[in-house]
Amino acid sequence: MNPEELLRRAREHQADGRHGAALDCLDHALGLLAPGSAQAAASLAPAPPQHAAPPPSRRAAQHATQHPARQASPDAAQHAAQHAAPHAAQRNALRAALHAERADALRAMGRHDEALESAASAARLLPANPVTQFNLGVALATVERHAEALACYDRALPALDAEGLVHAARGRSLKALRAYDAALAAFDRALERRGAGAELHLARGTVLGALQRLPDALAAYERAAALDPASALIGNARAGVLFQLGRHAEALAAYRGVLEHHPDYVPTLCNIAVTLAALRHFDEAEAGFGRALRRAPDDANTRFNLGLVRLLRGDFDGGLPLFEARWSVPLYERRRHAAIAPLAQAAQAAGRRVLLWSEQGLGDAIQYARYAPLLAARGAQVELEVDAPLVALLRTLPGAVPVHGRGTALPGFDLQAPLMSLPGLFGTRLDSVPADVPYLRADPLRVAAWRARVGAPAGRLRIGLAVSGSAHHANDVNRSIPLHRMRPLYGLADWYLLQKELRPSDEIELARSPLRDLRSELLDFGETAAAIASLDLVISVDTALVHLAGALGRPVWILLPYLPDWRWLLERSDSPWYPSARLFRAPAPGDWDAVIGELAAALRRLDPGAVAQDFAVLRCSGSQN
Repeated sequence: MNPEELLRRAREHQADGRHGAALDCLDHALGLLAPGSAQAAASLAPAPPQHAAPPPSRRAAQHATQHPARQASPDAAQHAAQHAAPHAAQRNALRAALHAERADALRAMGRHDEALESAASAARLLPANPVTQFNLGVALATVERHAEALACYDRALPALDAEGLVHAARGRSLKALRAYDAALAAFDRALERRGAGAELHLARGTVLGALQRLPDALAAYERAAALDPASALIGNARAGVLFQLGRHAEALAAYRGVLEHHPDYVPTLCNIAVTLAALRHFDEAEAGFGRALRRAPDDANTRFNLGLVRLLRGDFDGGLPLFEARWSVPLYERRRHAAIAPLAQAAQAAGRRVLLWSEQGLGDAIQYARYAPLLAARGAQVELEVDAPLVALLRTLPGAVPVHGRGTALPGFDLQAPLMSLPGLFGTRLDSVPADVPYLRADPLRVAAWRARVGAPAGRLRIGLAVSGSAHHANDVNRSIPLHRMRPLYGLADWYLLQKELRPSDEIELARSPLRDLRSELLDFGETAAAIASLDLVISVDTALVHLAGALGRPVWILLPYLPDWRWLLERSDSPWYPSARLFRAPAPGDWDAVIGELAAALRRLDPGAVAQDFAVLRCSGSQN
């Protein structure tokens, strides 16, 4: 059997799902074409016209519709070479076709590194062929080498510009690189050229969600669901956006609809439990997580979310071990410093040099940095690695703990641990949270300068305010408050805006309000700390600002959504983490008016004169704190 016949036979095997048999045929054919093979010259007779493959772009489009993950084959170049090119070009074209088909078979078998080698071989044989470049890009993307994949896709354009397949592939790699605006543009171009495909609308919805364009994401998922109503992936994604929009009852119904077609689909089982928790049906939620874990005991997302619910309910013993599953959750940031041995328990640190490093947000680093001096007190030589904006601030920790900026050169260490794992390593429980505040301090010279700017008390409270954090925060739609809803409070104090980012609609409200805008003066966290120290009180939604105020021991009133982050627990107005904090909770999803009414009443009960000299003991008469 000659190489052309083996290639044809391999494609038949591929179509039947017999990828191993296809690989055997392809390897045999490549052996026949190896330099010096006795059959190499004889195998170069032109293939009969009836066996010619369709042109590359049409074949690519067929694969995009029927097999989105499969590569296209450079048969057009092969066929042209067989009829018009010298024997060397003929041989290269045929070998390229064999390598392309081989990459397909290997990818189908999950042997992605070998598939990449075959795709690269095809591209080396036909470097100017846009389809071999596209196929190489697909193989690179499969092993998460997306920047290199993009270069291949760009080389395939504009020859394949008419094919939505290339634009869709570019969009997927751009999405993986978190270049969401560019990814959205690529998906839109793919839709223009290729029409409406469910998989493409799904990918587009994912990008719109990442851009926090949630109504648009929902519309994209609705279009995908109309094209493929039984898809678990699409149904799960659609319900997820409903959840993000705060439409929890609708999300629950949508998730349950997915189970009608896929009763054992673990992501949906987990998400139903998460939604039940958001509705504060906690016993049902824990039972739901149990159901998911019976089907997939090691599912990281389920274990992590069950841990969060237990922590929210104050069950640190049951929640903290499950919280460690976050490292295996898709899209969670990756562990750093894996080459350094992990700290297994706090007692292990004595006499060792230990690196503690930050993860997630700036507020998380501020909250858990309190454990660094405690570990040093157990005999460890402790150093911190945090994001650059926090370096100077965290150098005020007790014991002068050395602090490094993330990404800077570090000395050698014996052990390492992420900061958010320290409560578990210390065996922290609800009644043993270390809350010796202040554990951070503002620079006295900066505080004096801010007190001069703010001025002496004049019979009115001086309050710092923040109503929103980063617009890119996953829970921003639930935790942030439009500034105009704070109007009932304007006449009750002198207000100072402490947040750095402001929504466009809030900019308009700010211009009309009596708030003093401090954004241009808050150059870093040290400056913000000094500003907080010069004010009587901070009132804020759940952002890094509340952790800063709490760590400084300053009075802080925290405005929490109906379902708060686990660290604020449930049904209490105080915080074990920050003794100077008071919590104001929304009694229903989005019910900020009730929170603001409670704030107004609390502010009216305050005596500004009583707190003018000693800001650290700001309390309301009748407070439950």
